[in-house]
Amino acid sequence: MPGTVIAFYPGVVYFVDDIPVEVVKDNDYMFSRYDSVIVDGRQWDRMNEKAKLKQKNFAYAAGLSMSNDFMKRFRNPFGIANYINHPPKGKQPNVFCYSYDFPEDTPPEFAPYIPNMYHKKPNLVWNRLDCLMPSAVCVAKRPIVDEELFLNYRYNPSNAYPDWYEQPDEEEAKRR
Repeated sequence: MPGTVIAFYPGVVYFVDDIPVEVVKDNDYMFSRYDSVIVDGRQWDRMNEKAKLKQKNFAYAAGLSMSNDFMKRFRNPFGIANYINHPPKGKQPNVFCYSYDFPEDTPPEFAPYIPNMYHKKPNLVWNRLDCLMPSAVCVAKRPIVDEELFLNYRYNPSNAYPDWYEQPDEEEAKRR
């Protein structure tokens, strides 16, 4: 149904003035919110693999296990929006991303499943008392049945597009 949350955009949360240049370079997995928060989905996959390897090594070497709460964030079955493709030529996006803040009063038993984590904790400028974690959700634009999800990556029209990128909505791009 239109308006249904399809997925969370998982990743490392950066504030615009704290993001390292090497994270931005050649990174197609960054979602930029209008409040200068950036979610990096590429780093998420790397961190997931490292965490699984550490957990395996801890168990093997010392019979120990990592905190289950830490691993839960990687096991949220809805934390998959970083895998949604940009529509190919002739197709239109069927989902869009929307900024979402997990509220400070998120029940403690759900908080470990939030598929995001801060690169650096918020400082006084960025700290919002009502927000546990800034994030993003993908929402259905229309009914979706047995079809691939497509998300307009909304690349900046002031920059050169990659060869594979087709702008599905020229009018929207002009408004950016």
